[in-house]
Amino acid sequence: MIETHGGGHGLADGDPWRRGSVPSNVVSMPSIHYNVVRKLISPTLSEGFLPGERLTFNRFTQWYEDNKKVCSVILDSTSNEIQKQYERYEDIWLIMHYMKELYAVPDWHIRYDVMKAFFGARMTEGSSVREHGVMMICLVEKFKDLHAHFEKEETYIDVILQSLPPSLINSLSTIT
Repeated sequence: MIETHGGGHGLADGDPWRRGSVPSNVVSMPSIHYNVVRKLISPTLSEGFLPGERLTFNRFTQWYEDNKKVCSVILDSTSNEIQKQYERYEDIWLIMHYMKELYAVPDWHIRYDVMKAFFGARMTEGSSVREHGVMMICLVEKFKDLHAHFEKEETYIDVILQSLPPSLINSLSTIT
């Protein structure tokens, strides 16, 4: 029932898609355009549909409309140069994927900075234990967000205790 015909990521400027009038017998997907028999997707025809088919088409229609809106918002919030680069993509996931490849800071770089801050943290004598503890907990949470956590929870405790000044370690050892 579905016939495919070739197509790239974008369409020609003279195409009805660019003018905002989408033909009712064409459903757009990234990189491929499906020419669907008009009877199967026409919302006015109730005959020939199984109960789930109408719902699936309605969900696709809603997804397609939402996708167009999000693409518009994302592209409108960028510079003209970036808009020209990405206007040919019709799927928001493609746009976000390519933008992430070009502009995002790599995860390894962020992990390195967090590890450097965590292992290099030293509390100075007389500073707030609370502030130091909050900072160390935030770094541990960043580790977990980056999926770079340690096998044993004791490692975090050991590093945090090593970051404390010797006078505080001595007073902690007399309490326990």
